[in-house]
Amino acid sequence: MRLSLKAKLTALIGLLVLVVVLAISALYLSILTHEALVAVGRRGRYVADEIYHQAQTVLAQGHLPPGVKPTDTETVLKFIHSRLAEDPNLNSAIESAVGYSPTTYYAAITDTKGIIVVHNDPTQIGTVFSPAPPFDQLLNSSIFNQLSVIYGPQSVYEVDLSIKMGDRPLGDVRVGVSTVFVAHQLTPELRRALLLAVLAVVLATLSASLLSYGALRPLKTISRSVERMARGEDPGPLKVKRKDEWGILSSK
Repeated sequence: MRLSLKAKLTALIGLLVLVVVLAISALYLSILTHEALVAVGRRGRYVADEIYHQAQTVLAQGHLPPGVKPTDTETVLKFIHSRLAEDPNLNSAIESAVGYSPTTYYAAITDTKGIIVVHNDPTQIGTVFSPAPPFDQLLNSSIFNQLSVIYGPQSVYEVDLSIKMGDRPLGDVRVGVSTVFVAHQLTPELRRALLLAVLAVVLATLSASLLSYGALRPLKTISRSVERMARGEDPGPLKVKRKDEWGILSSK
């Protein structure tokens, strides 16, 4: 099927607009996804900071029992871990962090060997912790990987802070953040962006059709005149009232 010049011009303009709209939509989606993940990471770091400061408060208020020497590392660590596990304010902060934040999947404190000392789920205390991938790994990945994680099965990434007493490492604060709620935040924006993209393409196609009709309309008049001349007829004056190239051509 042979396409007319008008159809070709309309298709070309529509294609160019489609490419531009897709590029802008991809950029908008990338920025939106990054900002949503940054907000999740910021919330995770806030929770980790709160737990860290509460743990430091517990450690600052603790005093070694009589007879325990500071050089007895194993006994000192056991005392510290028991203080952390039994402190009601620290446990309340951890439980609240998970209960009131939809993106916080877990909050825990582990010792230097990865054993859970404090956890929002008490049944996990004393078990070996299985760390999740670092959240920065997701944040610095490509937009395609981020979207596959957000709209795929539930994934958990981790924000952690090291706990130290002086130069002595005591363990880590670990906060797991889930991406499942990011999809709920992004989906309405994605639908809106898709709707705007479709409207832009439709309007561009209609505008291109009108533009090509106005630009190529004199060509039909000139073509008819040439056909009459080919049959040996007098075409008469061309009624093309334009001052552009079509007008110049029709006057000759």
